[in-house]
Amino acid sequence: MSNILKGHLAFITGAGSGIGRAVCRLLEKEGASVIAADKNIKTAEETISDLKADHLALEIDVSDVSSVNNALKKGIDHFSRVPTIVVNSAGITRDNFLLKLPVDDFDKVLDVNLKGTFLVTKACVNSMIEANSTEGASIRSESKCNSPRNY
Repeated sequence: MSNILKGHLAFITGAGSGIGRAVCRLLEKEGASVIAADKNIKTAEETISDLKADHLALEIDVSDVSSVNNALKKGIDHFSRVPTIVVNSAGITRDNFLLKLPVDDFDKVLDVNLKGTFLVTKACVNSMIEANSTEGASIRSESKCNSPRNY
């Protein structure tokens, strides 16, 4: 690979599986340091164990502002710098027919897939601003869930 991301720190949600795990591997191959954040710390740690250099696995609930802020702070403290790459790949689905879908399930999907992306992106961009980061941020939102017909 090109090592084009050497010196960059990436904060990736949903990093314990699927797209998030694949993105961690790709960014590491391109030279970035990786913060693999996932609701399931064990799967985030598995992702990190596949990588070669110093990376960090963190537990996060992207729908909870305190959890997002705490995870980001731990990552910044560990690497002594702010992330310049943010990848939101945390996503869930609750499959059911529209008329049988509980409102609580619908709310949880929106909390993770929509609110979670908002909270993580906002926290990371604020950290860049506070650190007077002069590096460009690459922010992508990816969903690892296909949108079911009831959404």
